[in-house]
Amino acid sequence: MQIKLNNGTAFDCFRASAKRENFQGSNRAMLEFYFSEGVTTFDELNTLFSNAENTKAIEITDDSGNVSLFENYTIRAALRYTPFEVSPETDTSPAVTEMKLIVTLAQKTYNEFLTEQLQETVDALVLSELGV
Repeated sequence: MQIKLNNGTAFDCFRASAKRENFQGSNRAMLEFYFSEGVTTFDELNTLFSNAENTKAIEITDDSGNVSLFENYTIRAALRYTPFEVSPETDTSPAVTEMKLIVTLAQKTYNEFLTEQLQETVDALVLSELGV
C-alpha cells in the first residue's frame, strides 16, 4: 500500500485504517497510517504531517492498485512510535510484534471547513480594499 501527500511525497505504508473518534470536542473522521521502520523517520513524519497543506489531499493506493482520495484530514491528532502486533499469539507460537511509526489525522468538521472558507473570503476582501 502506498500513500501520497498533497505535496507529492509518497511512502510505502504497512497499514491504513479509517475510524470515527471524538477529538477536540467533535466526533471526527480519522485516518491512521502505520509505517515500518526504515521507510521513514519520526522527524520526517513530524515535519510532513504537521503541515496542513501536505495533508489537504491524500491518495491511498492499495495493493490491488485501487486509488482512494481523502480530503481535509489536516489536523494531526497523534504521532507515535510503538509496538504493533503483526501476528497474534496462537496455542503453538507467541505473538509477533514490530515497532511501527503511527500517524493519526483528523478531518475538519463541516463548520470548521466553512469557517476557514469564510476567513479566506474576508482576507481577500480586506487585501483588495487595501490595494494589496
